[in-house]
Amino acid sequence: MESGSMIFLAILVAVCVIPMLIISAKKKKKEKLFLQELFNLAEKSNCKIAEHELWHNAEIGIDKAARKLFFIRKAGEDVISKTIDLAEMQKCRFINTNRSVGNGSSTQIVTERLELVFTNLDRNKADEVLSFYNSEYDSLTLRGEIQLAEKWAQVANSMIVPAAQKR
Repeated sequence: MESGSMIFLAILVAVCVIPMLIISAKKKKKEKLFLQELFNLAEKSNCKIAEHELWHNAEIGIDKAARKLFFIRKAGEDVISKTIDLAEMQKCRFINTNRSVGNGSSTQIVTERLELVFTNLDRNKADEVLSFYNSEYDSLTLRGEIQLAEKWAQVANSMIVPAAQKR
């Protein structure tokens, strides 16, 4: 190859690769800052996150020793942050709300919401709901949220002591 062609190829590669590297670095920095919010939320309760997940505009973490779950979700301009004391919960359920859409000859199941619902031991207190996916403000394509919600329901339930043992 001629040296002119090599220089052109090098410039072309640089023009394509450098923007991707910049975008990737910005995304990692944004994720790090968002994750720090979760650690700060736990710190307010004198807890330390032992396990966590980050996806799209949400994150969840748990302090297994303190048996507390921390959740932050950004939905548009709103930021929802919750701390759930698993010692005060009876159980955690995974709820997949969907509907059928079709024209008669073919139907498809469309997921509307994926949530974890925590039932409080005190029946006078409302259930705590953590939204893992909502079709109203999330992308139309699920990217592992079902498996993620199922996993965290298991993690939470493993930390919830059965009501019979609490008495």
